[in-house]
Amino acid sequence: MQSKISRSPAQIQELVDAREAKIRVLLQMSSIDLNDVEGLDCGGLTLVANDLWAVCTIEVRKLLLNHEHHFVRSCANIAQDQFSKDSRQTN
Repeated sequence: MQSKISRSPAQIQELVDAREAKIRVLLQMSSIDLNDVEGLDCGGLTLVANDLWAVCTIEVRKLLLNHEHHFVRSCANIAQDQFSKDSRQTN
């Protein structure tokens, strides 16, 4: 059985702040590739799938759709479906 990593509230806040800073940078980008999402945790990847799907490269989309965490996969699937519907409506 794996032991959980114990972190102090300050360490947790540092991780949250780092994720938020990275997401702020991603929100400004016109294209997001694998290097851009490297190091993001499940929460960050869920935000990318949910909010930034349209600017993700195919490689990032595949990563999100096949991620080990079900929240990431679910958000990616929903985003893909919505993106497909929106694309069909504009054509």
